[in-house]
Amino acid sequence: MDPSRRWTWEDLAQEFIRQFSFSTLIDVTRRELEALRQGRNETATTFISRWREKILHMMDRP
Repeated sequence: MDPSRRWTWEDLAQEFIRQFSFSTLIDVTRRELEALRQGRNETATTFISRWREKILHMMDRP
């Protein structure tokens, strides 16, 4: 960031997102999805929600 410019919080937030947005790109493979298991103390509903969240990050959805 240019130190001579007056930055707003919005500018700072946008720069942060620009710098670190690569970490939000998660390529989940079908094998990872198949390997996902329900935790010992995890409810079925929570597991299904977690599984669905993983599907959203798949690059090549079936």
